[in-house]
Amino acid sequence: MSISNLAENSGVSEASITRFCHNLGLSGYNELKLALAKADYASDLGDPLGAPDTITSEDTLKSVFHKLHASQVLSLNETLDLLDEDAVTRAVDLLSGADRRERCYPFFSYSGSTKDMEDIMRIAKDRKVSIILITHFPKSRATEFADVVLLCGYNEGPLQSGSVAAKLGQLFLIECLFYGFCKRNPEVYALARSSTAEAITHKLL
Repeated sequence: MSISNLAENSGVSEASITRFCHNLGLSGYNELKLALAKADYASDLGDPLGAPDTITSEDTLKSVFHKLHASQVLSLNETLDLLDEDAVTRAVDLLSGADRRERCYPFFSYSGSTKDMEDIMRIAKDRKVSIILITHFPKSRATEFADVVLLCGYNEGPLQSGSVAAKLGQLFLIECLFYGFCKRNPEVYALARSSTAEAITHKLL
């Protein structure tokens, strides 16, 4: 859960949550999430307890394989359920505009709440750059800067940062944007892909 979601669900401000974390001697909300995950909610390998795809040191390799597969299928299915065709169309419109020298940057942030990314997004908006944000949290701080928000699935725990399952949903959205973009002018982009393939053929053994 992002700090924005927690603030809304608990009826307090984000600043109040941050002050609460500071009173506990923590640097902020992310450190609180990590401390809670370590204290009560993690397996001996760091996965969140209680989920069907939780992996522990007691699992056989075959069990690990099946759990990893299940988590990645879940990510794809959840991302598909969250897909908004109108939002994808608007994102493709922005990317097509960038092809005509208008500027558009895609940003990827599962949490939508990282300082470095927010700093860059603020600069981009000041320079009138259109922003496509791919995130898991529809009410995260980063959405305030985005022209279009696309949501990826999978509930990633604090100790799973950068998990393949979470990234798989983002990759699926990239593919959706790619084919949506190519559909606008199929002959041109089919030729471009063919030319690219021919250009790298001599590199293959």
